[in-house]
Amino acid sequence: MAMTRVCDLCKASAMTKCYQFPVPSVLTDNSGLEFKAIDPSMSDLCPECVAKRPGEAIALLLKKAEG
Repeated sequence: MAMTRVCDLCKASAMTKCYQFPVPSVLTDNSGLEFKAIDPSMSDLCPECVAKRPGEAIALLLKKAEG
């Protein structure tokens, strides 16, 4: 079974072009909490969401950093 990549925000197919973003280490290193559970997975975002929905993309990464 082949893997299908979709945008984490709009759920559109992102097979031809997709950006992957990890949770930035600055969000976890400077949180003041040690051994906190974070979601280490990469976030897949299509070019349209990167360009038109940057605030939601950042919120997605923050949510993963908060565990």
